[in-house]
Amino acid sequence: MEAASGGILRDNNGSWVAGYCRKISHCPVFHAELWAVFDDLNIAWSHGLRRIIVELDNSEVVRRLNLPGQPNYDAITRQICSLLEQRWCIKVIYIKREANELDDALAKIGRNDPPGLLCFQQPPSEIQTLLRRIKCIRTLA
Repeated sequence: MEAASGGILRDNNGSWVAGYCRKISHCPVFHAELWAVFDDLNIAWSHGLRRIIVELDNSEVVRRLNLPGQPNYDAITRQICSLLEQRWCIKVIYIKREANELDDALAKIGRNDPPGLLCFQQPPSEIQTLLRRIKCIRTLA
């Protein structure tokens, strides 16, 4: 099945730093989630972010990345583990699917693009309403 991933990087105030989507040709959902982590880490590093929290709605991916010394059978997991060993502070946590709406919306954009990574310095128009709604909810909470 064709898959896509997407993600958003925010600062400690919840403001947009960068976003991305990636169309991935034929892979299971698990591997699409791994691609999202790989892109999260690379984009965070390129923006000079050295203290990050990676939020995922896939508990199996969270478990795999939080258990050091586990065998890394696939190339993408090995690349992620290599990134995790860089000089920075990273926390990988599980969040409920409902809390991951922005990433899902960006992944949906990626499904319509050619294979590869597409980065956004500004929020794409397709997610601006959702971004404002989520920001409003967080402000009220």
